[in-house]
Amino acid sequence: MQNSYQGYWFSCETSYSDDIGTRKWNLLLENKSNNKIKFVELENSMTLGEIYDLALNEIEDLVLYD
Repeated sequence: MQNSYQGYWFSCETSYSDDIGTRKWNLLLENKSNNKIKFVELENSMTLGEIYDLALNEIEDLVLYD
């Protein structure tokens, strides 16, 4: 599922590492105008609310410094 905020799509995906055999969650932030993507590694203990707040804060930083 994708959400949108201030010109960015944000969603969560998992990545798998063959070397260590584990999955990690990542927050993807995609700029709608130029399709640039930023990945933020998430901690397994984070709640959906914490991830949502992190996404909004990261996007606000991207908008401010773009």
